[in-house]
Amino acid sequence: MKKTRKLFFAMTTLLFGALFLVACKTGPLSQDQQFDVYSKAKPVSISDGETYYLLVKDSQGNTVSSLKYMIPKEWELDLAQSLKPNEDVAYTAQEGGRYFLSQIYTLRIQDNQKLSEKELKQRMIDDDHHFSKEGKVTIGDKEWLTGYERSDQANKLSAISFYRLEKDSAGEPIILVGNFLYPTYPEKAEDDVDALVESGIGHLKTILKQLSSQN
Repeated sequence: MKKTRKLFFAMTTLLFGALFLVACKTGPLSQDQQFDVYSKAKPVSISDGETYYLLVKDSQGNTVSSLKYMIPKEWELDLAQSLKPNEDVAYTAQEGGRYFLSQIYTLRIQDNQKLSEKELKQRMIDDDHHFSKEGKVTIGDKEWLTGYERSDQANKLSAISFYRLEKDSAGEPIILVGNFLYPTYPEKAEDDVDALVESGIGHLKTILKQLSSQN
């Protein structure tokens, strides 16, 4: 059965929780500026945190790769929002006392075929991503595709995604994906939340760099 992702559902749950209400401030960046600024956020080092392993499985469900990574000590594994423990995981990402959501996972490619960039983007659409803006960024020494999407629901949530074609330990192609979800803000505000979103995305980039370096 093909896995599809309701990207903004988990964040909606947090939105009405006591913790996430703290994060629902407004920020100074306009909606049009957010993708350009956030996608180019600089990686933020992680030197003191908890270590996890991202499992990559083949089409028969056998583990073929176990990728080690470290998350910031302020982040917490969110089992309730994780689709598959150790495979498709979500983290409550605390940055400066405010709460966001980060997702990390891989996508298996049917028939182990090598995808063109166009086909890679289509695979993300199949995974329920609908980017209104797209681009490319460099994380470490590798090029990643990135996309921005915004919920059209009343919760006004946005997400920045980073993804690239990788290979598992058996040499078969997979897509490594990282999402960062945050509330969409009006154009004017007196809050520092933009810097916090950038910090969270910077941490996510460091995690993706850790994972990608093992392939």
